[in-house]
Amino acid sequence: MDRRKVSIDSDTFKFLYGKYKEFVIPLIVVLVCTVVLITVISPQFQNVLDLSRKLEDSKKNLDILKKNFDVLSSLDEAALNSQLKILSLALPGSQDFIGIINAITYASSVSGVGIGAFQLSVGELSQDQTSVSDSSSSSVSLTVNGDIEEVNRFISILATTLPLSEVTTGNVGDFSSGITVNFHHKPFPSTKEKDISPIVSVSGDDLTLINELSNFNYLAFYEFESGLKEGTPSSDLSEDF
Repeated sequence: MDRRKVSIDSDTFKFLYGKYKEFVIPLIVVLVCTVVLITVISPQFQNVLDLSRKLEDSKKNLDILKKNFDVLSSLDEAALNSQLKILSLALPGSQDFIGIINAITYASSVSGVGIGAFQLSVGELSQDQTSVSDSSSSSVSLTVNGDIEEVNRFISILATTLPLSEVTTGNVGDFSSGITVNFHHKPFPSTKEKDISPIVSVSGDDLTLINELSNFNYLAFYEFESGLKEGTPSSDLSEDF
């Protein structure tokens, strides 16, 4: 077995350099270019790509802001405030206990029935916006003193009085009935500081719904304050906006 040792000294390097010197400089240039490409050019190229993506996002956001500005410029501020007020009365942002009491009192006065036992389920007074469902409700159990016809009239009036409600259960008697009513409310969605979303104008169907809600009874509180308890339906709130 050949165990000869190979020694590399300066003469060997000189010999190799003399034989392959025409390849040394190109090889060094290639190595230097490779190092520069990896350490300098490649990160800069990635930065260019990132800046290009940010530029596209900025252009999209700018287009959204321009469209939002056009939509807002075309809106009638007075009409928008009127619509917002009606919707806030119909579906309050939180539990509206005063509105609930006023609605029940108004429906009772107009229908001619008396309210007996009254129980309001308060539920959670404070909730995190992120954990709240699309809509919530406050449950009210009450005894309505009156015949079947008067109780039906009370329920009908309550169904067309804001805030929005629905009768879920009922135990009807000849002169007294027990019912459970859910009054709905919906928290306003939280707004992110840097959230850029398209603003959609109110559709025709939404306007129809708002117009229907504007015909509901929701000036009962002010009528009671003025001593108007004759049982006539509330005025159209849109006239006062």
